[in-house]
Amino acid sequence: MQGKGGSFRTLIAGHYSRLSANQKKVADFLLQNMREAAFLSVTEIGARCGASKATVVRFAQELGFNGFMDLRDRMAEAVNSEYAVFSQVPPGGLGSGFDSLFQVARLDVENINETFSQLDRTVFLAVVESVQSAGLVYSAGLGISYLLAEILAYTLVQVGLKAVSLRQGYQTFPDQIPLMSERDVLLVFSFPPYSEETLTLAARAKSAGIPVIAVTNSLTAPVAASASLVLPVRSENLIYCNSIASSLVVINALATEIAIRKSGNPV
Repeated sequence: MQGKGGSFRTLIAGHYSRLSANQKKVADFLLQNMREAAFLSVTEIGARCGASKATVVRFAQELGFNGFMDLRDRMAEAVNSEYAVFSQVPPGGLGSGFDSLFQVARLDVENINETFSQLDRTVFLAVVESVQSAGLVYSAGLGISYLLAEILAYTLVQVGLKAVSLRQGYQTFPDQIPLMSERDVLLVFSFPPYSEETLTLAARAKSAGIPVIAVTNSLTAPVAASASLVLPVRSENLIYCNSIASSLVVINALATEIAIRKSGNPV
């Protein structure tokens, strides 16, 4: 499941906490614009992210590259790897009556393929192991992420696991942490605009020794700081809310892998 694109993004995420503020600007720009950045000069990248040329070079060296050109070569390989898994969707529309339908469908195809290219197979399988061995799987999220948390819990129950989606009512998310134990797993969904309640829940769960898994839009999203495992999911949409297509694919893949393991009959 992991291509060079996924490993390159993972490399940046692994160094992210040690970067300076300006180097983080470079990292964020590359993660969000990797296909374009692979063809930009060191000066152009610096100008686009508000950093100096020297900062871009130091960023490359911080990641273990000899210099900027070495980093850009690796980035170009990652971009080529990601393009290799994209489905070929015709560039033209289907007619005026279908323009919105086509645009949404095409964007979700891109979201799913981008997610596929970013996912690290090792991390995905580690998530499967963590969820399958947990005493109880708690899921949480607000807004559209609440819907995803509900779907995850329902799907995991269908494959024979104990799972429950947290709800905010008379108790806030953090108020429910005492219900959890270190044998459990908390899986949170967090997409822009990031819910402060979800971030607080993840941070306090981590402090309590409860394993946290995050499904979010970037390896460097705020919730990643509290998570032991992060599944990056692209959620671009034509309207203000996040698309859930890629998240649903990941949820389905997670449940399917668990079901296959429980049955002992790999497909």
